[in-house]
Amino acid sequence: MPDPALMRQRPAITMSARVAAAAAIAAAAAAAACTLLIQRAIAARSQNCVHALISESRALYSTKKYPEALQAASSAREAACAILQERADVFEGAMIHLAGVYAAMRNRVEALAVIDQCLSIVKPLHGDTSLRLVPLLHARAEVLEEEERMQEAIYALEDARQ
Repeated sequence: MPDPALMRQRPAITMSARVAAAAAIAAAAAAAACTLLIQRAIAARSQNCVHALISESRALYSTKKYPEALQAASSAREAACAILQERADVFEGAMIHLAGVYAAMRNRVEALAVIDQCLSIVKPLHGDTSLRLVPLLHARAEVLEEEERMQEAIYALEDARQ
């Protein structure tokens, strides 16, 4: 027959192990939550950075500081690439803005290249029939129209309608 003194000690050891396991689980959960909060804070800062750069680019462009506006728009695109998976809409906005700056500076080849690059990224993420493609396809049609490539512009608008 087991010793009654050992029987009384066993539950105390088991309870101590349970408390330690619960403390370890709580610590792991707290670490995971902390990591998630840090990731969200970084994404929010990156998003704010993108919006600030786009605003700066618009202000520079309105004061006819075109090279500086282009640099700020390019920086916004780079910052947006960092948060592409979490905030594809911010990335798309930065890309459309950059394409708009190129188009306004009559650099339509670069504008089309930026729009096409964005389309090549957005289509796999959201699908060929996503409504997210509409502003990109519309912007592409406008640039093509400015280049007097009317048939291609019409195709881009038809894609946007579908």
